[in-house]
Amino acid sequence: MPNRLHLTMAMASALIAMSITLPIATGADPSTPTSQVDGLFANWDLPRSPGCAVAVMKNGRIAYERGYGMADLDHGVKITPATVFHVGSIAKQFTASAVLMLAAEGKLSLDDPIQKYVPEVANFDTPITLRELLHHTSGLRDWQELLVFDGWRIYGDVVTERDVLDVVSRQRDLNFPPGSEFNYSNTGYSLLAYVVARVSGRSFPDFTAARIFRPLGMEHTHFRDNHAQTIKNLALGYRQREDESFEEADPNLDTVGCTNLMTTVEDLSRWDENFYSTRVGGPTVVTQMTEPGKLNDGTQIIYGAGLFLGPNAAEHSGSDAGYVADMIRFPAQHLSVAVLCNLASIDVMGLTHRVAEIYGGRLPASSSAAEPSLPKRVKHAPSPKELLQFVGLYRSPEIQIPYNITADGSQLSMHALKIGAVPMVRVEGDEFSCTQGEPTNVQRWRVRFIRDNRGHVSGFLINTDYFIRNLRFIRVTTNQAP
Repeated sequence: MPNRLHLTMAMASALIAMSITLPIATGADPSTPTSQVDGLFANWDLPRSPGCAVAVMKNGRIAYERGYGMADLDHGVKITPATVFHVGSIAKQFTASAVLMLAAEGKLSLDDPIQKYVPEVANFDTPITLRELLHHTSGLRDWQELLVFDGWRIYGDVVTERDVLDVVSRQRDLNFPPGSEFNYSNTGYSLLAYVVARVSGRSFPDFTAARIFRPLGMEHTHFRDNHAQTIKNLALGYRQREDESFEEADPNLDTVGCTNLMTTVEDLSRWDENFYSTRVGGPTVVTQMTEPGKLNDGTQIIYGAGLFLGPNAAEHSGSDAGYVADMIRFPAQHLSVAVLCNLASIDVMGLTHRVAEIYGGRLPASSSAAEPSLPKRVKHAPSPKELLQFVGLYRSPEIQIPYNITADGSQLSMHALKIGAVPMVRVEGDEFSCTQGEPTNVQRWRVRFIRDNRGHVSGFLINTDYFIRNLRFIRVTTNQAP
């Protein structure tokens, strides 16, 4: 799910520069790296808490690995280095590798338009290439956030490949012209998985198993395209409630490419070593994954193919429902760290970077990814009469459910099926802000009403913090009834 945690992790990963100091638990012996790492995870290394699996890879060998906390609280199953986790967007580097392997074999070109393989995608003024999907420069809106606008509960409703293709096929506008900007989006990597399947003639899970996982001995790794599939040694996902108890939080996703990779820290160590041995894919594929992409004007971006790239490290994090994960690689030092956790609130990147520092990973100076902030509310609330001009029913060609704008006194609200009433705070003139969702997954929208040549309100545009720009809704009636 593209929540704020997910995007904060992704953007911070782009900087590869979060030098976060986490306290070592009282009583931990700081004299050895292993005891320092154990101290970092001591707060979760309890029989009543979810936790993490950790692996440190140095010069092609696992220098340290351990599990902390519980994989299954109901049955008292402990986390070990062999525990399987859902690792969210860490999946993207495997999807990128599969596409690049097919390109190296001459079975596709990275400059091919996506419609050549996935005709369900609408034709836009400028073609979208596979290369732009790899680098997050396509301009396509993120399918997960579009489903949220369509009233879907991403971690409650089951999302299939057909659902993804349906919402992608309804996109009529792009966030920006292809190749002009970088904007992280799950849509591109879902489409790339379809490309791999249609070019290879086999399912994406089958292709990656045969061409990547089995050749590298990653026996406990696979893409899951059925959320109901049973998986041996799988850690359940959890989130913490306000009373500090835990509840299960597992994703119901039956789609692959951008997420839904199941793996272990031990298997990730085998994948990590492939960046040096290039056994799978060869040197060309590995080089392409670790080269920064470029915009149309030649500007270099901070993303390669499935990896955020920094001055001396490559990294990708992931989060879905109750799972968070991160993996960072320091090529010059032949050092990598993977941390996989089954509790959504764990600062997995902070832990990964701290472990890396303990083992000599040289992170750049401290920096942070700035959170987008909403404009301040205007000092004077609009009058009830003034708000009536915005009241009505609105529809978007990209969204199936209608949105109703209502006014109650000086309060404007947006209503939609399953979403409920979302208060709208006036910023200035025809611009409003909305905030909705849970405290750990706040969705921020900015709404700008548009007018016709007579000055009448004819629709509105929605922008979100990260994924959606100028999603257009057209006014169809002035009926105020919900």
